[in-house]
Amino acid sequence: MVDVWIRVRDGRISDVHVVDSVFLGFEIDADRARMIDTNLCGMSKVAATRAILVPIYIAVDIRHWCGATIDFGSKFIWIYDPKRRNDYLDEVEAIVLRKLVPLIEKTWALTIRRLSAWYLDVGHNCGVFVVETFLNVATNTKQGEMLQT
Repeated sequence: MVDVWIRVRDGRISDVHVVDSVFLGFEIDADRARMIDTNLCGMSKVAATRAILVPIYIAVDIRHWCGATIDFGSKFIWIYDPKRRNDYLDEVEAIVLRKLVPLIEKTWALTIRRLSAWYLDVGHNCGVFVVETFLNVATNTKQGEMLQT
């Protein structure tokens, strides 16, 4: 389920976990359980490593990439839409509440917040903006700081 990017330099986040977007597409709990050990609070195992990056593919009026960053350090789940549309962010929040929060809430109480990062003013490249935002979080945030985008 997760790829780990190890970065131990200048006090930056040591591990960044990225959730495979296929995981969010599973509707049946048993299918998701095959990818993560929910019985043992698998998400809690990465808490010490600070952040989990979650690409989220939505279909509101168009198919579109957004993202969520689970930040155990600040106890926030940051959701991001490159177009900054409230209806897109509402859909991302619904997915996070339905698919991610149940895995985390056994161990952590996190608050969902909307991240204002780079704005996409054209109708394409949303996935690139999400990846670039994730890269900035992974490379610029130091332990004990709020997320840097």
